[in-house]
Amino acid sequence: MKEDLRVNLLQIQLLRMEILETDIYKVFSINDTGSVSIEVTDLKSKKVAQQQRRLALLIGVKHQFADGSFDVPKDELREACVDYGPYDAANFGANLKNMKEIFAGFKPTMTNKLSPLGKSQAATLIKELAA
Repeated sequence: MKEDLRVNLLQIQLLRMEILETDIYKVFSINDTGSVSIEVTDLKSKKVAQQQRRLALLIGVKHQFADGSFDVPKDELREACVDYGPYDAANFGANLKNMKEIFAGFKPTMTNKLSPLGKSQAATLIKELAA
């Protein structure tokens, strides 16, 4: 019953974002306990700032599927940038400020939520990465 509910909620979220379920599973993995992780390895960009932006969008969607929040915690974004390689300590904060339009009520030192523009860009990115 709990599994069916999670699947139904995921399908509703996908419809709202206009993303195919098959595309989601090419970019994310969702295990039986509801834990979500980013599985894509190629962000399809060579530019550090753009990779950071793409990771922020993916983290927001990851949190939407995990807990419904569209949260992008700054520390989680930094860690993802380190793991994926685009972490630039000198420019991380500046890059974050330069993408503030993808966040609702941008706060440079805290967790941010994706704005409607950020959600739309995230959906487009997922489709691109899944192609």
